[in-house]
Amino acid sequence: MRSTLAVKLGVIFSALLIFGFGAMGVVTYQSSKQVMENCAFKRLHCRSKALECRLESFCCARKADIKSKATSIYIRSRLEQLDEKDPDSRIPVKEIIKRLRQMMRDEPRTIELFILNSDGQVIASTDEIEVGRAKSDRRYFIKGRESITGITEIYHSPAYNKPTMLAFTPVIQEESGDLLGVAVERISLREFSRTIKEECALVEGEEVYALDKKGGLVFGSIVPGVSLGKKLRSPETMEDILIGKCIKGAYKSYKGIPVIGECRWLAEEQCALIVEQEEKEAFAPVHKIANWIFIIGVILTFLAVVFTAIIVKHLVSPVLKLKDAADRIASGDLDTAVDIRTKDEIGILADSFNRMARDLKASRQKLEGWAKALELKVRERTLELREKLEELEKFNKLSVDRELKMMELKKEIERLKNKVDEK
Repeated sequence: MRSTLAVKLGVIFSALLIFGFGAMGVVTYQSSKQVMENCAFKRLHCRSKALECRLESFCCARKADIKSKATSIYIRSRLEQLDEKDPDSRIPVKEIIKRLRQMMRDEPRTIELFILNSDGQVIASTDEIEVGRAKSDRRYFIKGRESITGITEIYHSPAYNKPTMLAFTPVIQEESGDLLGVAVERISLREFSRTIKEECALVEGEEVYALDKKGGLVFGSIVPGVSLGKKLRSPETMEDILIGKCIKGAYKSYKGIPVIGECRWLAEEQCALIVEQEEKEAFAPVHKIANWIFIIGVILTFLAVVFTAIIVKHLVSPVLKLKDAADRIASGDLDTAVDIRTKDEIGILADSFNRMARDLKASRQKLEGWAKALELKVRERTLELREKLEELEKFNKLSVDRELKMMELKKEIERLKNKVDEK
């Protein structure tokens, strides 16, 4: 019985304390995870916007750069010297090519510089194989002929086997304003990708990269071993990204690792910009919090068990003392008193119990006194009755003797009377 009560109280208190600590730990963990998730997404969003601005700045610089090259007086004058009726006149062309190569010498990001005439034919290029090719159907020529300076989408060039983009601008005759041609610069994104790795200051497990429409890597901070142009498994939401939606959430990366990320479609560059971080790294502080919560929970549980044992002892021990005292009183020991000196309800109960024991003892003493007095009265009455009985016996005996004597006297009288009658 004792062990059952202690165990029940121990289990109840331990369960309540453990449940309370557990609920507090779960709430703390979930709240921390939500806060960390919000912070991670905000950081990724800022990173994505910064990278988008960086790419826009890069594209603007390329536009300004090709425009600067196209406004070169030397190139413009040589283009004016070209005689379209004399296709064999190669001197100005060679001079233009020489000048383009000089411009390209200090530009590590430039793969090719070439100029199209007003018919869309390549008349000068740093890559001699390209000279003479017709590109009148290309978007950059059509736009350049409309006096627009711009860039093309980012794509993987099969000729150079690397992601490239083109910056184009019209070459205008200064006096007449006639179109002399379209200057085009083919730009490699390898340098831009290297710059991103240096400037982004990525945290552990974080990557930024861009994919073209076919899933090819065009630039980014991809881990070593993944080359530009390699096709990657795009996020599951790539279809939504391609139609212009900005997606953020949890998904599996091209490596098949759970990540959180933000993906946005860049319309001008026609590529998907992806910023992501591995979940285990993004939520590493939360995992540390969870570990600390577990450790603290174990410690608090141990303290709760100890605290529960103390409470159980504090509650059960007085009750057991009362139970033992009640057993002794039931066996007849009315001198029993419970020594519990607390000021709580159990102490009040112990005082009431001791008062009851004293009252029972006083009642018992009264009953014993009444029993003794009654016994004396019974003895006195018994003696009186016995004396009266003896007197009655004596009287009865005397009465019997008298009757016997009377009977004998009557018999004697009868006998004497009979004798008289006979005479």
